[in-house]
Amino acid sequence: MNSLYLNKVFKSFGKTKVLNNINLELNENELLVILGPSGCGKSTLLRLVAGLEDLTSGEIYLHDKRIDKLEPKDRNVAMVFQNYSLYPHMTVEKNLGFPLKIAKVKKEVIKEKVEAIAEMLGLTDRLLFKPSALSGGQRQRVALGRAIIRKPDIFLLDEPLSNLDADLRLKMRAEIVRIQQELEITTIHVTHDQAEALSMADRILLLNDGEIEQLGTPEELYKNPNSLFVAKFIGFPKMNIIEATIKNNQLMPFGIPFESKQIDGVDELLVGIRPEDISMISNGQYRAKVVSSEYYGEQYIITIVYNNIVLQVSGCQHSKNIGDTVMFSISESTLHFFNKQTGSRIG
Repeated sequence: MNSLYLNKVFKSFGKTKVLNNINLELNENELLVILGPSGCGKSTLLRLVAGLEDLTSGEIYLHDKRIDKLEPKDRNVAMVFQNYSLYPHMTVEKNLGFPLKIAKVKKEVIKEKVEAIAEMLGLTDRLLFKPSALSGGQRQRVALGRAIIRKPDIFLLDEPLSNLDADLRLKMRAEIVRIQQELEITTIHVTHDQAEALSMADRILLLNDGEIEQLGTPEELYKNPNSLFVAKFIGFPKMNIIEATIKNNQLMPFGIPFESKQIDGVDELLVGIRPEDISMISNGQYRAKVVSSEYYGEQYIITIVYNNIVLQVSGCQHSKNIGDTVMFSISESTLHFFNKQTGSRIG
């Protein structure tokens, strides 16, 4: 069953087009992460669903009810912002209960719901504290709790983890996924952090300059990027992209035996190789020089030069000295092909 449906959504600010023909269907209880670089339209898309911005054209449906003409308060949508937006003069208890108070829910019901949400979020011993006495993670939990306490039809998160330190971000990722699954609530989470997207999402919507570049599971975007943009955006270290040609049924410059009718007629070809798909082994097929070696705790990332082509190799367990000669191999089955002129995937 579809929970949210966007049909031909366009948004412009004056002459500046921000979102272009967005068509999207969210499944019931799905956690969708909207990912993309700054300025691509991520937050604007979220604000359109919430009713904080008006559509230029298009339609938005929530549970088969058209909502783009409704006021924000009538959409039963809850949104958590980057800066939390807590009331500084209110205690945690009053912050959590405020949406229910505005809805004129009975005091005893508010108390019961606040206690339940506080227990779920680990805030029971902080109910009488004001936001200034809380840590960043605790303030984020209060913001989440205040949004979900009235059981919205959809939960919108606008870069809620960007103000947290790295360790706390990791914990809150898992916390948000746990809450979303426990409450079985359809959720859209906006971020520019690909690690956040890959670790949290049921599906990722990757935006580029206001348009959908690819929509799919994290594994689909990583293993089968449908454009050069997706290939470059997803993954750390970034995918190696090199210019290549097909000569005498060989992929040059590697000389790999290669036959593919899908490549026929494409004069300018780009080949993508994930850094982990390069095997640096003593009996490798190709000889290269080491130009850098970076330590990341669980691995070294080695940069090598082969035939004037710079390649990064990840997953290395040992460092290499700059200037060392190394041997490496690649497999045809791990390569990605793109049309140089259009950036679209081939095959």
